[in-house]
Amino acid sequence: QKWREGEVVFITDWQFPQASAREAKKKLEQLGFNEEKGLLWLTVREDYPLILSLRNLPKVRLVKLQRLNLMHLLRSDGVVIPESVLDKMLEVWGK
Repeated sequence: QKWREGEVVFITDWQFPQASAREAKKKLEQLGFNEEKGLLWLTVREDYPLILSLRNLPKVRLVKLQRLNLMHLLRSDGVVIPESVLDKMLEVWGK
């Protein structure tokens, strides 16, 4: 359902040289997400500038791919899948 409604977004990996919730919010708005929607952001590694940038956004939940479960997907209005996560998904689950 989320796929059909355009609520799953694939992006290139974002690099934050320093933590900035303001910058993260601006980038999410460019993707079409706003503060009213609950957003699930998948990751495969500890990226501290990204973690620090997203943790201050109230409706954004950062989850490592290894810990992803069905409830995470059901409770979110949208999903952001960076390129590195997609590569890992294909590696683990196949094409």
